[in-house]
Amino acid sequence: MKIFCFHGPNRKTKSGISSKLWKIERRGRKLYIWNGPADMIGRKTVVRAKLVARVISYKTEEAARAGEAKRIQAQKAQGYYRKPRKK
Repeated sequence: MKIFCFHGPNRKTKSGISSKLWKIERRGRKLYIWNGPADMIGRKTVVRAKLVARVISYKTEEAARAGEAKRIQAQKAQGYYRKPRKK
């Protein structure tokens, strides 16, 4: 599972700041995606509410890999960064 976070400015909120979490996992021909609000507590990113989940099916595994890469690049372009793995 790959986990991405976003912490940055957002003019649409009262505080002017957004914190979001986005997860993606590929299992064979399916992509499982979760996203939702998060909080920063110290250096930890903690989920604030239940994450919204969805599943996307592809015809082949290669298409699923390409779809996963495309979605990850789109999230990075929006300012998301990869959360480091726990040691």
